[in-house]
Amino acid sequence: MPAAPAMVWFRRDLRVSDHTALHRAVSSGAPVVPVFVFDPAILGAKDTGSRRTAFLLECLQSLQANLDHLGAKLIFRKGAPDQELRSLAKETGVKKIFFNKDVEPYSRKRDEKVLKMAKEEGLEVEACDDLMIQPPGRVERAAGGPYTVFTPFCRAALAIPPHDPLPRPAKLVGVEKAKGIPLPDLRQLGLEPCDISVPAAGEKVAQQLLRDFVSKNLRRYDSVRNFPHADATSRLSPHLRFVRFPSGPSWLPPAGPGRRILRPRNISTCSFRSCFGATSTSRSSGSFPTLPRAPFAGNMTWSNGKTGRTSLPHGAKGKPDFRSWMRPCGS
Repeated sequence: MPAAPAMVWFRRDLRVSDHTALHRAVSSGAPVVPVFVFDPAILGAKDTGSRRTAFLLECLQSLQANLDHLGAKLIFRKGAPDQELRSLAKETGVKKIFFNKDVEPYSRKRDEKVLKMAKEEGLEVEACDDLMIQPPGRVERAAGGPYTVFTPFCRAALAIPPHDPLPRPAKLVGVEKAKGIPLPDLRQLGLEPCDISVPAAGEKVAQQLLRDFVSKNLRRYDSVRNFPHADATSRLSPHLRFVRFPSGPSWLPPAGPGRRILRPRNISTCSFRSCFGATSTSRSSGSFPTLPRAPFAGNMTWSNGKTGRTSLPHGAKGKPDFRSWMRPCGS
């Protein structure tokens, strides 16, 4: 009897290389149903705008082409993720859902609803560690519990070798009866037209930016990274948000003299997201009871009152450092 299909739920991991959930689904030998759900709760959030969503759509178009090439169609749905995944599982006969874990508060609540739905429907779920080099809970103090300071966390994290990058699937077996909606545009998602030309997006573009940074700017990054006028950063921020990169050391120079360009600051920077993820997860579980829950900006005192607070996001005249900083960050 043929294996029941396995669903791979893509979220902000829009790539096919070194993708833990996709790799495990393919390794199970089952046909694969790749899906991305446009979540109204995210689309309607105040920090979701046309620029960000336009970039996301470019990433999805790239992922769609990559999956088509491998033999599986990317299914798009719009609605509450738990309900859309329930419906798709019933339509396709899926018995197991694979996805990569996230650490953000809304993501955890959303995933809890999906886990509850899966239990109700008798579906297996495999939630994979893929977001960071070291997942939350793996790097802890010798006495137990999470680190509260970055430097000792970094030393401990770098002592644990990352896993080798997982291979890109050679071929996927899709499911013909899987149905979805066409890739929507901004208007169909309820957003205004994008007022800028968004950067090229997708896995291939992101990997090329990373290779260019390693070959051209990594050597001098330690000395020029804090100068806003220098074109010394990777410009990878939006790609890290929606595509991310292999968690293994595949992009590093070969062992030997080439590794000398990787000074301690270069390497430690790579561990910051792991530290932040571990800290935010521990904070939500009560490990940091004294930290404020309110947004940081809401508690900030501005030296010139309301004017400083409102002019900063727009890079207004008189804020050259922030304007220079916002440009490479894609803000």
